[in-house]
Amino acid sequence: MPRYSVIIPTRDRPDTLRWSIQTALAMQGDFEVVVQDNAGGADTRAVIHAFDDPRLVWSRTDVPLPMSENWEQALDRCSGEWIHVIGDDDGMMPGACTFMDMLLTQVPEAEVVSWTPHTYWWPDCVVGYNRNRLYVRLPGVTGWQSARSIEQAYFGQRVGWDALPMIYNAFVRRSVIERVRKKAGAYFPTMAPDIFSGMANLWAVERFVRAGAALSVRGTSRHSIGVAYLYPKLAPAVAQRFTSESVAGRPMHRSLIDSDHTQILLANEQCMAHILLHDERPDYALPVAQLLHNLLAQANAPGIDFDASVDAAMRLAEHHGVALPPDLVPARAPTPDPIMTNGLFSDTHGKPMMLGIDGELAGLRNILDACRLTAAVGGG
Repeated sequence: MPRYSVIIPTRDRPDTLRWSIQTALAMQGDFEVVVQDNAGGADTRAVIHAFDDPRLVWSRTDVPLPMSENWEQALDRCSGEWIHVIGDDDGMMPGACTFMDMLLTQVPEAEVVSWTPHTYWWPDCVVGYNRNRLYVRLPGVTGWQSARSIEQAYFGQRVGWDALPMIYNAFVRRSVIERVRKKAGAYFPTMAPDIFSGMANLWAVERFVRAGAALSVRGTSRHSIGVAYLYPKLAPAVAQRFTSESVAGRPMHRSLIDSDHTQILLANEQCMAHILLHDERPDYALPVAQLLHNLLAQANAPGIDFDASVDAAMRLAEHHGVALPPDLVPARAPTPDPIMTNGLFSDTHGKPMMLGIDGELAGLRNILDACRLTAAVGGG
């Protein structure tokens, strides 16, 4: 039985899947790679069969399932003690399992080990100014973080989803997954399995390890669902397909309005976690006023649909019978595409945080190239 399981859920994306599998199989250590094929066609089957590696496990459903159900099935197909999920356009760093082995000798009591991934925007991604760009995160400090403090900030709408220790950016011990299943009925019971898993992991532990090293590269290709929701005008077909298969028919919490706006959908995940994990404890109820503020404060951010954000805020305010202060509703502002530069990016305090690389100049074509270059420049 392997120590680590890396799950790659997929559905008819052979063009990116082949490279994602290669990054995972390039790791050193005791692991398996479980490809959870959601009723894919012959092209997906051909990609799988091209690999002759006993560490690769192929599991296929006969009919298309909602994303969460497909991911839940994958949990039952893997056998590792530690489980991580990557998308079929994401990649693993070659030293990921080696890093985990070393870390667990120091903190064997850990049950969740999370990190902030490197990022690669594929050449075919829908965000034009980011095409074929690699962002390598510089190493940081590894240490414990309080699950309760992050949980309270997230349920208070004071931090975003990227603060969550999701199974999408963490290795999660099987004991945590079974604890959540016993409480919520499933580890992925909602329409956004990655987001829910982050809240579930916080619920299940008192503290978790935040690794200073990034063990994966988050890929963004033309298939990416998250980006399709962030930039709905750029990838409407991807968002519509996910909506029809995963969102349509699922109830929206009574605190919210019927909307496919990203922040409303994220708030709905929060409400579902409030019900399923926290028994609707009053201090974790959705802070509607803060959600309204966030919707409007970010309405002019790059890539955000200004009209959709303002409309969602207006309808949500009406739903709760509150009047929005006039000074809270922003005027529309021009949001030109950022000018991308290479080299070091620093935070607001001047501390270097990330290295930006032009993938075209570096000869990158896929996530495997991105992982190799990231490792070569010291990213893991």
